[in-house]
Amino acid sequence: DAVEPANFASLRVTAADLADFVSLVVGPRRRYLKHLLLGIELPKYNKKKARVPETDDEQTDNDIAFSTTILGLFHELAAWKVDETHALEVELCARSPSDTLAMSGAAGITEEGESRYFDSHLDFSFIDTGWIGQHGLPSVDVITKLSILRRCWRNIDSMAVLTLVSSLPRLAEVRYEPFQQFDDGAQEVIDMDRARFLPFWPETIRRLSLFEHFDHPEDEPQQRLVLHPDGTPILDDDDDGFEDEDDLDLAGGGGNADDAASQHDSADEGEPR
Repeated sequence: DAVEPANFASLRVTAADLADFVSLVVGPRRRYLKHLLLGIELPKYNKKKARVPETDDEQTDNDIAFSTTILGLFHELAAWKVDETHALEVELCARSPSDTLAMSGAAGITEEGESRYFDSHLDFSFIDTGWIGQHGLPSVDVITKLSILRRCWRNIDSMAVLTLVSSLPRLAEVRYEPFQQFDDGAQEVIDMDRARFLPFWPETIRRLSLFEHFDHPEDEPQQRLVLHPDGTPILDDDDDGFEDEDDLDLAGGGGNADDAASQHDSADEGEPR
């Protein structure tokens, strides 16, 4: 049966999907899964705040959502055995449904140099979620590649990235595409943090791809090329596999566990995704 391997090769899940993911991705389906995009949904906000830096309370709420969503997935994947899977890539994509592609780059910067996206970095809130294991998260053996790409419009704190990679004993590859800060001083601090933490990354890593995306605020706005996991371009934010407030087609660019199972059950009714 060629339908299930195709349907379960790449899945997109959110916190709300985890129960279905656990019940559906079992047995040989775990071996079919090669790419898993975890959509981390941050709290909504009024559109008038699109260029307003987040308050401390808003940052805390974001950190809690970030922490609980990743913790939920890692808790489930920690129970998977290595011989049940092939190499598994997990991609993290954190956004609020109120975020928009137009505000994720130079257009989201005010004349004072402030930004909702760039002035805060997501971090783990273990005070709220509790500390598990050696690094704060369950240890997951089946993840061999971690990706945080440009379609994750929110930057992640360097310490949080260290926590992630340290919780993956078989991690062999990291693809990391943070947005570069527009303020040189802020970027220098971030660069120093990354340089300070990098020596503590796992020695299992054999390949590291690091790219800092930069839109100069004085440049003319341009269409940013963002790619699907298979390398095909995403032409707009309605086609990136993440459900936003302005999406008309909530199916996005990837399947979820329910989609994959339903397509298998009714494969004779249409082409699989």
